[in-house]
Amino acid sequence: EIGNFTLHDLGTLFKELLDIELDIFDHDITFNSISLLVSSTGLPLAGCITINGHTTTYGSISLSRDGIAIEGGVGDLEFEGLYVKNAQFDVFISSKLDSTCARASKCAIMGSVAFSGIELDVSVILEKTAEKLYWTICGELRGLVSTSKLVGELKDTFLDVSLERLALIA
Repeated sequence: EIGNFTLHDLGTLFKELLDIELDIFDHDITFNSISLLVSSTGLPLAGCITINGHTTTYGSISLSRDGIAIEGGVGDLEFEGLYVKNAQFDVFISSKLDSTCARASKCAIMGSVAFSGIELDVSVILEKTAEKLYWTICGELRGLVSTSKLVGELKDTFLDVSLERLALIA
């Protein structure tokens, strides 16, 4: 077991191992009870990870020349009255390579949201400033749903149509 450390500590390790600095990442991340795993694909770490106050039950950290990927389940989360079920962290902190990195930094939570009795697969994109944590939810429903399921007043009107795909942005 490696133990507990911060994102700053992980950035220092990243710099020592790969001689590359990480991009600026403004989210609060701490790592607890982290273990080093044996793998032929890289340098994976695993343990409890807390991001912006939400802690994983089990999370993984993967280091590569492109940056650091962080994943892990956090259960159900609530964002100002909107509940995300089976939430999973999907975080990537890009490196400052001389050439363009294949991926951009991101902090997202994946899961599902019930909206008007419909389950949608969603991604909650998080952006943090010094004052506040902002979030945007993007989701998609595949399959048929009628507009009257979303707005009851549309039932049996010409606006009660079936939609094959539905997008949610909140």
